[in-house]
Amino acid sequence: MSSILEKLKIYPAIAKGIYHYNFYGPPCKSWDLKTLITIYVARLLFGSYANLNAHRKKLVRDTDTSVKNSTTELVTIPNKFREKAYNLVKNHLRSVYGNDKWYDEESIWSNSSPLEPEWVIPAHLTKSSTSKAILYFHGGGYLMGGFSTYRSCLETLAQGSDSIVLGAQYRLAPDYSAPCQLEDALAHVLYLTSPVEESGIGLSFDQIVVSGDSAGGGLTCVLNHFMRDANIGKFAGSLVFSPWVDLKINHPSCTDCAETDVLPTLTGSDYELAENGELAPGMFKDVYHAVDPKLQSKMVERGHYLAPVEYLNSPIVSPLCDSNFRDLPPTLITSGEVEMLRDNSYLYQELINKSYTEEELSKFSIPPSTMHHYSEMYHDFAFLNPDSSTSDIAFKRAINFIKQCHNQKSSEFEEVKTNSPINLLKSDKCDDSSIPLKWKNLYLSTVNDHELVPFTPNYKRVEIQTWKGSN
Repeated sequence: MSSILEKLKIYPAIAKGIYHYNFYGPPCKSWDLKTLITIYVARLLFGSYANLNAHRKKLVRDTDTSVKNSTTELVTIPNKFREKAYNLVKNHLRSVYGNDKWYDEESIWSNSSPLEPEWVIPAHLTKSSTSKAILYFHGGGYLMGGFSTYRSCLETLAQGSDSIVLGAQYRLAPDYSAPCQLEDALAHVLYLTSPVEESGIGLSFDQIVVSGDSAGGGLTCVLNHFMRDANIGKFAGSLVFSPWVDLKINHPSCTDCAETDVLPTLTGSDYELAENGELAPGMFKDVYHAVDPKLQSKMVERGHYLAPVEYLNSPIVSPLCDSNFRDLPPTLITSGEVEMLRDNSYLYQELINKSYTEEELSKFSIPPSTMHHYSEMYHDFAFLNPDSSTSDIAFKRAINFIKQCHNQKSSEFEEVKTNSPINLLKSDKCDDSSIPLKWKNLYLSTVNDHELVPFTPNYKRVEIQTWKGSN
């Protein structure tokens, strides 16, 4: 009976999509009925917080995917890597922020469940210290999600780039405050790069491309900034889809694109009371009423569902608010024109570009940052509708990026660069020399022919609240 009721809850979303399509037409001209229904159903799946723990399990079950020509292997991250990651982050908090107690003793790694990531290994490959690898962090607003949703799409990336994929697991909010998620991400890195005789995989950073979508894309960027600042190392590349890199403020696209995106509201994620003394409407209130009283108290104490509110614009929560965007891995950003996190993407791209001079940019074998902005596309479109022609070209470009990153130090790099262009289907009319520095390597992928053309994002913008240190 419960499964029938669950399906019945989805039917109104489908009916709403059909009604809107037939009577008002699609919000974007290129959208067919299937796309509009996908939007409405996804909003229902992602925005239902009636019971967060139950919703997490349901979401993973309902969106589970399988592999076709690969094997999967569930592993457990050894505790010694978790402990080392905890100490590295703790020391960083103490030295940079003057406070290493962002959460209580109950949330320490040793009091939490084991980390159990999953390998996806294409049939023609084996897992070894010579493998080329992708470390992937799933999305879900730091609240929900799991790698099983991404198996099928990540198999596509793995097969195309001759890589093995480790789908990471990390602790979720509001149960666990930041920087627990960073600690878990770093534990995966230590597992991948430690010698085989020490229970690691024995990879070098040059063999690893780190990737993620949405909150997982944000965590990917957090990890990159932290590893640079802590002198741990630098990945071969960083591939992010619709990354959430600023939790401090809501940029204009969070409201301007609300009717064309799959995401529920992103506004009101801080603890705030309305005039009547009740919680103000928004994300904080929705999550608050979906958890037990103990977690509710933690959220109020924090002032935010993910992190202590005074650190929301710190680089290890919101990397867009960092003051340093140099010396990061080569980054490919994939975003949608009509998604709520649109502004996060192009501003992050812009800040990386502006941190270099024209002369410096010209010397990189792979640009520090490239962004593909897909016309009329919504948040995480490549994963939500992987069979579309737009998603297909997005994955092909991502595969080419991974290939180039893995071969940067190879004698075959120039051949790989020629045969596997990151900017696949780039317009012959592109005159990159005339593009302003801040918008270098920023392209719009057109709707019909998927051609990449130069793009100047003249959107409304608000000031980024760059981290200036603890008060």
